[in-house]
Amino acid sequence: MPFTTITGLVDCDTFIDSPVNFPAYWHDAAFNGVLPKGTPVAQCMPVKRDAWVARFDLLSGEDADRMIETRRAMERDTDVYRHAFRAPKR
Repeated sequence: MPFTTITGLVDCDTFIDSPVNFPAYWHDAAFNGVLPKGTPVAQCMPVKRDAWVARFDLLSGEDADRMIETRRAMERDTDVYRHAFRAPKR
């Protein structure tokens, strides 16, 4: 692999209005190509802390507006996730 996915934990209790990014460290700067279809690049494991029900739906209306505003806030301030969304340690 031309990169290593960075390990991390995202508090999705409050960070619900934007897709989760999976940052990576590129160690092969000369890589030019496409990874084969189906190549695993990240592993995501949910940690259940409270009761919840999975929901799948189209992204539209107010949900889309909240996602756009969250992404804009993250572009303006690199610490917005830490200050506004990260849940305190329990």
